[in-house]
Amino acid sequence: MKALFFPFCPGPGLAHAGACLSVAGELAARGSEAVLAYGGTRPDLVRGGGVRVIEAEEIPVEWAGGHGQMDGFYPDVETLIRFIEQDRALIEEEAPDVVVIDMRMPSAVAAELAGVPTVTINHFLPFTGHTTLTSWRRRLSMLRHPLRIATRLGSILDRDPFRTAALQQRFDGAREELGLPPKDGLPITGPCTAFTTTPFLDPPTGPLPEGWHLVGPVTWSASGGPVPPETRDRPLVFVSQGTLGSKAAIEEIAQGLSGLDAEIAVVTMGAADHGEIESLGEGITALDFVDNDIWLEAADVAVLHGGHITMSAAARAGTPAVVIPDGRDHWAWAAKTTRLGTGISLYRPLLPGSVGRAVRKILTDPGYTERADGLARKLEGWSGEEKTADLIEGVAAEPELGI
Repeated sequence: MKALFFPFCPGPGLAHAGACLSVAGELAARGSEAVLAYGGTRPDLVRGGGVRVIEAEEIPVEWAGGHGQMDGFYPDVETLIRFIEQDRALIEEEAPDVVVIDMRMPSAVAAELAGVPTVTINHFLPFTGHTTLTSWRRRLSMLRHPLRIATRLGSILDRDPFRTAALQQRFDGAREELGLPPKDGLPITGPCTAFTTTPFLDPPTGPLPEGWHLVGPVTWSASGGPVPPETRDRPLVFVSQGTLGSKAAIEEIAQGLSGLDAEIAVVTMGAADHGEIESLGEGITALDFVDNDIWLEAADVAVLHGGHITMSAAARAGTPAVVIPDGRDHWAWAAKTTRLGTGISLYRPLLPGSVGRAVRKILTDPGYTERADGLARKLEGWSGEEKTADLIEGVAAEPELGI
């Protein structure tokens, strides 16, 4: 069996590529052939694991916009068709049994044109309207602090927060030009979709549509980099803002942790000068990139941005977290963290000292670690990598499930 993976990965972003690599590695371990089409700027971090990597053009990171707003992804019908045709050429050249798509929407149309069944990986069940997170009560709870009203009220009331309407029109136009029938909704889900969550992480409001499967979290981390110290006298605080974390966000968090009696490891992914970060406080060590899974296992507390890969790894490791979401898709994990009591969620604009206070509260209240450990135990039976690989094998055996 051969599976060709198409993740959405503009610039250095590795969240979707990482999820695909994790599932692809599981398939490779089972003896199948797994190929990753990658067009990001960190090919050095996606090699290995028995997965062959081929080159694919990706949109510039500037087009990816502001964390979830999708109208700029493909600015016109002609550009969208160019990406569809490129991906179709790769599919026809590789001749896979199954195409696996993680947010790279043109690939779904390309697979349809090529007549190859698909499996879609989706990390955003709360934003489909099928979970309790999407209730007005949940959304309005974001406004509990007066400082958030000015910055959040507009987005709470926005009828098109992800700016999908314009992109939908371009997909409609592209499908018409390519001779395909109209189709409702953007191709971020498909006839067989693996949602990387569980019923206790994202309680559904009712039965899910046919072909939607809750498979459990998927984690991945690039191997290599420094490892945590084997012995230490102080707690370890691990800080990561993902592969797209900004210099300003990293500096803000490091400054907020200055004066904390702890070892503080700050992952920069090249976004900030190490000397500047380490000068912000005693005990701060700046690192370019690390194996997140190893560090989250070792950390007493993590300060994270809410991305699905890193948050899933923290949940599996039983590590409590301070979550500071910087985009709409990160709000889901921030809300889950608050609901489950496995950490503290903070929302910008941050109050002075709030990051340090949140970390101190977690370090001094064992309830956070106990609840995080409890969540990790519940997740032991949920391997998103294995269950998604099962779905892919099922579609390869019965292609009609993916068409």
